[in-house]
Amino acid sequence: MRLSELSPIVVLTFSLCLGVGSVATANVPAETNLGLTETDCQEFAERLTRAVEKGDVGACSELFDENGIIDSFFEGIDFGPNNREQMIAKWKQGFLANHVLFQPLVTNCALGGSFRFAAARPNSTKGQLVMRSLSPQGAAGYQVLTLARRGDGKFVINDAHSMSSAGPSTLEIVRATVSHFTRFDGPDGKIRPDAPNAEKLVMDKRVLSGIFQSYAKQDYSSVCYYYTRLSPELQNDRLAMLLMLNAAVQIKSNPVPPGIPVKPEEMEAKRNDFIKSKIEQYRATYPDDSAIELAATSFYLNTRQYAAAISSVDSFEKSIGNDPYLNVLRAQIYLLDDNVKRAAATADDALEKLPDMSAAYEVALDVAVRAGNNDRAITILDQMRGRFGGELSDGLKSDPKMKEFLGSPEYLEWKSKSKSVNKTDP
Repeated sequence: MRLSELSPIVVLTFSLCLGVGSVATANVPAETNLGLTETDCQEFAERLTRAVEKGDVGACSELFDENGIIDSFFEGIDFGPNNREQMIAKWKQGFLANHVLFQPLVTNCALGGSFRFAAARPNSTKGQLVMRSLSPQGAAGYQVLTLARRGDGKFVINDAHSMSSAGPSTLEIVRATVSHFTRFDGPDGKIRPDAPNAEKLVMDKRVLSGIFQSYAKQDYSSVCYYYTRLSPELQNDRLAMLLMLNAAVQIKSNPVPPGIPVKPEEMEAKRNDFIKSKIEQYRATYPDDSAIELAATSFYLNTRQYAAAISSVDSFEKSIGNDPYLNVLRAQIYLLDDNVKRAAATADDALEKLPDMSAAYEVALDVAVRAGNNDRAITILDQMRGRFGGELSDGLKSDPKMKEFLGSPEYLEWKSKSKSVNKTDP
């Protein structure tokens, strides 16, 4: 599948998914990480990758300080008259039993996705791993993990934030709800009648829950509708804003988020103005949070602002460290902008650094075909068949330029000489 085959509105779900977790991490005492090197990070990432891909929950559990991570998520939250320790203990019981921190990664791999180390960012106070997961549908998500050295010298992950196409993690949903409402709850978990602005709090709590549930169901129109029903304070919540923006970008049937009065002929312009204003509001409110750049990338593709899309990808990469997978995305954007030369350079770089990723080969093949370089395209086909076998994606084969290449003398000769010709030939 290529970006050019997709409606720009849904491009984000194929390429980079909305970041719903902050890349900021909790402060870690310096002494817990002294001596942490990039080699340490890489070795740990390899162990974690093997454990996740094997579905070895036990091995994963040994690598995560789940208690510490959960504690960090609730740090600084006002629990009001509620018993903080009892409430956190109750949530921990469920979180730890279900391994909410790494179980989604294991499930992703079990369904045919992959999990790979993307970058290491060690320094004197903390070591960060940025892990990239690819879903079976080709959507990329990122997990930012903070490493610490235990007293026995072993490393564990003591803080984690996820970026996932499926929406916010269980921890992030709970934290958002707790941070806004728990200090006003009574013993029954409901807003106390005597709480300030109790009616508004009850409504906000119900509406925020509606956002989370609708996003999980991919009911993006309802996400946008619920967002307009939030109070102004809750509309500034980072998680609510991120989910709304991703939903607004992906709405197909109605390009304007519900609740915005608009004439039919003004719908597209109103939609774009709405999303642009919310992106700018997010950047101003959360200047150090680059998760918005992924939603912005999709918006710029939708409005054919390709230079701005590249700039958003660059900003995101600065926050996670260098990841060659992002050059797969850049090459696709350059192709949409008819900049074949830049696309070729970035595709070649991605292919060199990601020799085991089929997406890197497909974008390199696409670039070669668009450039009319059939000899290069044949070379890539040979490499793809040797590594992956099978056939090209339906989206790639349906492209007019690709169809033309598949009927070329060079391709037909290659096909006739191929020893592995069978019914799965592209």
